[in-house]
Amino acid sequence: MLTSPIRLQQTGALLGLALLSLTLTPLSASAQAPAFDATQVARQILDEANHDDLKSKLADDSLPHAAAVITALTRDLPANDRAEAYRRIPWIWRIAINCTKQNKREQQRELLLLSLPDPGQPLRDWQAVVLGGGLINGLSQLGLTPSEQIEALLESSGTPKEIRSRWEQTLKLAAEMADNTEIPSGTRYDALRILGAADWQLYGPVLRRYLESGGDEELQMGAANATADLTEPAATKTLVRALPGLTEDNRNLALAILAARSPQKKFLRDAVTANEVPRVWLTAEQLKQLND
Repeated sequence: MLTSPIRLQQTGALLGLALLSLTLTPLSASAQAPAFDATQVARQILDEANHDDLKSKLADDSLPHAAAVITALTRDLPANDRAEAYRRIPWIWRIAINCTKQNKREQQRELLLLSLPDPGQPLRDWQAVVLGGGLINGLSQLGLTPSEQIEALLESSGTPKEIRSRWEQTLKLAAEMADNTEIPSGTRYDALRILGAADWQLYGPVLRRYLESGGDEELQMGAANATADLTEPAATKTLVRALPGLTEDNRNLALAILAARSPQKKFLRDAVTANEVPRVWLTAEQLKQLND
């Protein structure tokens, strides 16, 4: 028997209402997505049987929960097992810097609090990586001034006096770590980056020492980046004067930063005008930036 057009329309309408009701009905508790398990994610990232592509996806998907995953990655990390620390640190760094570059204030604050040693405790390598290589480096890459951003994060923390004391302790420990030759150069670089959010009057001598020629190129890079992050005129003048002694790669890096940032570019422009910095060191784009 043939179905009439009216009956077909009625049947279609009823089916449409049924489908709509399904979309509007809340999922049952059993059908909802499982809660995020930071411990399980950390376990999978550290599982040597898993391919790096899977680990990378897990790390990138976990960015909204970055502090929880880094906590899980470091919770059982022995203080004296450097080999195990540096098996985990590349993933810790990746999560920290990519989370920072999402530019969400609360997540950045969580990373800061996580990476500050408790009173009287040492600055561990992974904490220097999170703070210097992840948070401060990431803020700088966003074009922000790390010292200003860290100050805002400190002010927004629940107990500013206690948190600020931990921050000041961390700066002292970072200066000591930068000079510790038993620490891998990459982490000493991160310690120097931390000083890019410090007071130039207090920590400028440390950075100035690593800007001098003839030193480790990676540490020189850390000092150049940190000095460029500081907006004090004395810091900028020091970096401009240090340009001739930097390796070519580090000099190009410093020039790119100085030419792009205000008010630092004023000092670079003056140095170029006075022939203290050769114009041939700058690209056409950087020369244009100086006059913008």
